[in-house]
Amino acid sequence: MRSWTSAGGLSTQRAQQLIADFQAVLRARFPVHRQFPAHLWPSFEEYAMLYAERYGTDRFPWQLCLPPPGDPLLFRLEWPRSTRFRPTGEGFVAESFTGRVRTPRQLLQLLARPAEPCRVDDLLGALASQVAPGGDRDTHDRAVIAKELRGMIDEMLAAGVLWLVPAAGTRIGAAA
Repeated sequence: MRSWTSAGGLSTQRAQQLIADFQAVLRARFPVHRQFPAHLWPSFEEYAMLYAERYGTDRFPWQLCLPPPGDPLLFRLEWPRSTRFRPTGEGFVAESFTGRVRTPRQLLQLLARPAEPCRVDDLLGALASQVAPGGDRDTHDRAVIAKELRGMIDEMLAAGVLWLVPAAGTRIGAAA
């Protein structure tokens, strides 16, 4: 296979560095919207500016992680039909067409039953309260557990084994 080299303009190394810098800035600026690690075909940079132009001020409707704390979006979590669960010693491996993630048994039990649409804070609070013991002294424990749950759910969303589905009638337009 022959490689192509530009006769002018940026060097290959400089172009690669600019792309890496640009991707780092996008991930830092839009941490809730761009968590998927794989490049989009043909590659991410070809579409980055189009996405920035279209979704720069609007909510991106295909979120790959939970909304930020306090976000008013009503949503539910849904298992895609393609998701399969394989038992392991510590829990399960959830697999889909787009990824795979190890998942503790307790988290799958918490997410097994479809829930009514809710806000992210309500979802994480409800899940954390099912894990943590009750009482005021356990508020800190529930906050720590909610943070851990957020990380695990975000991994599942990024892998495509779980979907975030906005509630019917929820406006996806401008973020609050």
